[in-house]
Amino acid sequence: MPFNCLTDNDKELINKYIGKFALSYSENPTTRRCEDMSYILRLWDYAKKDHLFKLLGNKLIAEKPISFTKSPNELQDDIYEAFVENDIFKRFANTYNEFINQNFVMYSNIWHNMNQFISAETLAQNSYRYCWKSFTFVLPGVDKPIKVNPGVKPMKILAKVAEAGGFTELFEKFRIAHSMILNQKCLDGTLCLSIHPLDYMTMSDNDMDWDSCMNWREPGEYRQGTVEMMNSDVVLVAYLKSSRPFVFSPMYAWNNKRWRTLVVVNDTFTVNVKGYPYHSDDLNDEVQKWIVELAKENLGIDYEYEYVYDGESLFDKEAIERLTKFYFDTGRMYNDFGHLKDNMGHVLLSADDDPTQWPVQFYYSGPSECMWCGCEDECVDEGSVLCEDCANVVKCDYCESKTDPEYLHEIANGDMVCSDCLENNCSKDPVTEEYHYNNIMDEIFLSPYERGLIPYHMWQKLSVRFLRSHPREVYDKFFKDGFDSIHYTAVKYSWGNDVYSYVSVHDLTEEGAEIFGLNNYEVEDYKLDGTVEEVYDHYDVEDYYLQHEKRDRRLKYAD
Repeated sequence: MPFNCLTDNDKELINKYIGKFALSYSENPTTRRCEDMSYILRLWDYAKKDHLFKLLGNKLIAEKPISFTKSPNELQDDIYEAFVENDIFKRFANTYNEFINQNFVMYSNIWHNMNQFISAETLAQNSYRYCWKSFTFVLPGVDKPIKVNPGVKPMKILAKVAEAGGFTELFEKFRIAHSMILNQKCLDGTLCLSIHPLDYMTMSDNDMDWDSCMNWREPGEYRQGTVEMMNSDVVLVAYLKSSRPFVFSPMYAWNNKRWRTLVVVNDTFTVNVKGYPYHSDDLNDEVQKWIVELAKENLGIDYEYEYVYDGESLFDKEAIERLTKFYFDTGRMYNDFGHLKDNMGHVLLSADDDPTQWPVQFYYSGPSECMWCGCEDECVDEGSVLCEDCANVVKCDYCESKTDPEYLHEIANGDMVCSDCLENNCSKDPVTEEYHYNNIMDEIFLSPYERGLIPYHMWQKLSVRFLRSHPREVYDKFFKDGFDSIHYTAVKYSWGNDVYSYVSVHDLTEEGAEIFGLNNYEVEDYKLDGTVEEVYDHYDVEDYYLQHEKRDRRLKYAD
């Protein structure tokens, strides 16, 4: 059984990781955490005990040394890092940019072209591909124009620029530093195939400067997906192990993942899911070749037929003819099938030469599970690894989203709302000085004109909301004519009419100006001259009309 292969240290590491990272910011358990790893890992043990455990030769992790080639993205990252941290790279970039800025018109086409010679993309590819056709440029002190063809080595052009600019010695140091990065393109490493519980929990946690939505340390939106993959009977983790361990707590460390992918393996087929933090055909091929070897040796299965899967259908090896509709599906796990860069297909190897007989849908998630108490299929949502009972989740009473208790605010009716809802769905009533839901309040806009107002979209800068249940007398404090200072405008839209309440800035008392956030000087600045008719004539507005009736509680629309 897989569980029996876990050492005491393994169990301690798993227990420590759950205790340290299982909680998200909004979860506040009141129950005691189950630290019995035989219970927490029972679903994992049952799922892996047959096919995948035997595939790996009755081991939790299979390892082998490999030689691999860095992807273009990895090389670009190395060069980006060099421009930040390497003194030679920084000095050369500053000198080169200064020379280009002095001798070419800034932001011209040729200026942009010249800047691309030291871009991370060009230096990583060691080939200039910014332009699709040739161009020429002239350097100071050089009579003959220099021609640049697509695909030229950037060092060839940079050497000529450095000679014209008098920084050849610095260029030579830069050339050597750049060459050292490219010489590290082919490296040796350790490839791992794993069904170890901690490799699922940490499949997006590492010290290699990448993560994903399955991250435990910075609670990702799909953390429960790691648990479903751990408890799946068809999913293993393949990864490239760093020589430097992932230290997640003092005295506790685990395998650091430079690259990883999930692999779906059953009796019929094997296929890699999307790799992180980049796609690598070379690493995917190594993983698949190794699984094919292990399947033959340990399971007697020969994955001899090759297909291409694009997220919706299976194609033959040449990806010319669609053979059948086919879908991979998950539960709370983010389904990464069909999300490869540039729509590259997933290579699927099969022991079956007729996939047209397969079921259309294949579900590769295992059961969801609470990592706190071990109960099954009761998790809060995709972003939680705890059940509702254990999480003791604090939610906003308005939008029902999880939130940190310190970001909850109590409003007048006793509801607790999150900061976003307090700002967007609630307002502070100037009479009670308490927050209420907007849907039980009337919004009153401030018009800059003495009588009437300009169309709604031209003056909607300032407004205040009053609780709708207030008696008329409360408005006497804020408006010179009290409740009667409030007017309406009805605005015609293609879909009908909207009615807006407004009050003129000329009708504000001192307290009224204060609730709109204006002092005496700002009130004067806010005022505008002109009658309603003059304003309407100025803006040539035909789609609006006004209704000046002293309001009662029922709004009236003009005919």
